[in-house]
Amino acid sequence: MSESDLKPSVSDYIVAVLSFFPFLGVILAPVSLALGFVKKKNNGGVLIAIGICGLAINLAFIPHFRNFESQDYLNSLVKEIEYYKLVHKNYPSTLQELVDSGQVRKSHIKGKNSREFSYILNSDGSTYFLYDESNGFVPNIPQYQLSSIGYRPKPASTTISK
Repeated sequence: MSESDLKPSVSDYIVAVLSFFPFLGVILAPVSLALGFVKKKNNGGVLIAIGICGLAINLAFIPHFRNFESQDYLNSLVKEIEYYKLVHKNYPSTLQELVDSGQVRKSHIKGKNSREFSYILNSDGSTYFLYDESNGFVPNIPQYQLSSIGYRPKPASTTISK
């Protein structure tokens, strides 16, 4: 191999810069590191530095993506609970009933740290409260929709069903 073959190319730098993008960086940052070590004598150190930064940024943001997932699950659970009521004429007494009916996966009733979302059904069964205890999230429901569904942004005075 000639020395020019071991110089970082434009595509090597593109791979390195793409390592800053979420999820993509988890794959491309190690590629950038490997290219940097192979081409270390000819300015490969820049590829190594960029790869390390890209990997660090990706690893720092991974826990935050779980928060977005929890919020999405909470929002979709409100829809699933309302659909359950349409079909069964009453709200489920627990979130497990949604799983048992086949409407949602078991993983979708759990938030961060794999803790099941808290679901409180009012004693008369007409309203409910739903939230993620691990991070304090509640569903994002537009105010104008609250009058037509059973979800309430404040908990009913009853015990938590899990």
